[in-house]
Amino acid sequence: MWARQAGWPCGMARRLVRAVRAGPLAQVARQVRRPRGTAGGTAHAARQAGRPACPCTGPPPKPLPSSTLTRQPPCKGRLPFGEAWARGKQGSDEPSARRPERPPARRQRQEGSMEHEDSVGNGGSVEDQRPVEHDDAPRAAGAPLIDTSKAHSARVYNYILGGKDNYPVDVAAAEALLEAWPKLATSMRINRDTMQRMARWLAAEAGIRQFLDIGTGLPTEPNLHEVVQEVAPESRVVYVDNDPIVLAHARALLTSSPEGRTAYIDADMRSPWQVLEAPELRETLDLGRPIGVTVIAMLQFVEDAGNLVRQLTAALPKGSYLALTTATADITRDEVTAMAEEYTRRDVPMYLRTRSEVEGLFSGMEMVDPGVVPMNRWKPEPGVEIRDEDVNMYAGVGRVL
Repeated sequence: MWARQAGWPCGMARRLVRAVRAGPLAQVARQVRRPRGTAGGTAHAARQAGRPACPCTGPPPKPLPSSTLTRQPPCKGRLPFGEAWARGKQGSDEPSARRPERPPARRQRQEGSMEHEDSVGNGGSVEDQRPVEHDDAPRAAGAPLIDTSKAHSARVYNYILGGKDNYPVDVAAAEALLEAWPKLATSMRINRDTMQRMARWLAAEAGIRQFLDIGTGLPTEPNLHEVVQEVAPESRVVYVDNDPIVLAHARALLTSSPEGRTAYIDADMRSPWQVLEAPELRETLDLGRPIGVTVIAMLQFVEDAGNLVRQLTAALPKGSYLALTTATADITRDEVTAMAEEYTRRDVPMYLRTRSEVEGLFSGMEMVDPGVVPMNRWKPEPGVEIRDEDVNMYAGVGRVL
């Protein structure tokens, strides 16, 4: 039955046979062949002793002739165990004795992608930022590619606030804007604080549990959903923007509390129907209940802001709110006007509005106290004093009737 194979060390086959015959496997085999207390049969027959015989049980099968018991040849491309063992012992370099190498993982790189190398947390320079597309985050059909030929407001904003998700064209624009109005960085930080106060008031005082944030920009903690879910963890938030870099960070970082939910829509706010008809909106928000719409520091980039606001608010149920901040030259005319001209010169047209024009955006709505005011004066935190000269935006909240 046992024969020494070619390539086995001398005496190994004999020792293996003796070990098997003397070991526990042999004892188990003898018990299976002839259980204790039985004159013959199988272990199964012994276990069935005393039970009614199964009528379907027939005679045991006849043994196969020895001519049919042939050894199975080794699989193609593999050596018999003994020869493979011997070659492995000798450190053979033949391909058949080694595990085949796994091909390197492929990584697709494509413009207009969802994630970026060297752009977050590793000190990569602006020139090092290269978009990378992954199979698990496909770009939405019709979504815009990253346009690095002109500045993008979200990336300019990111650079001025100390972020790294920007390109040389954004850096150049930001530096020119800061030269035109050195207080721009301060005003941007005050704008973030104003957004947080508005969101907290909508959640805590107005009882809003659904939010639509248009013109999200790159995530900057705390984000809107973090503010409102701190008040009401079940709050649901939908973010809207049209920049692939924003899309990448939003999907990765804008995660909801377990009780609530967040979603992201890749759409241009200048086409409100893209936002209102997006499946992500209807899957996340109940359009039959009040919604808080926030448009923070975005309407200055829309020429016909009044028409945009009317289309958005017309789709909202009664009791919803519109919260916005938008740029003005009423406070620091010369510097902010120069800054707006610099934006426009770099293919990012900026439209400055007077206080009366901003109030007109809330036509047909009930204004929340204190009305349209410089954003540092909209329900400021107790003890915090900010000069009007440090801001360039009006802020206001209106209730849909």
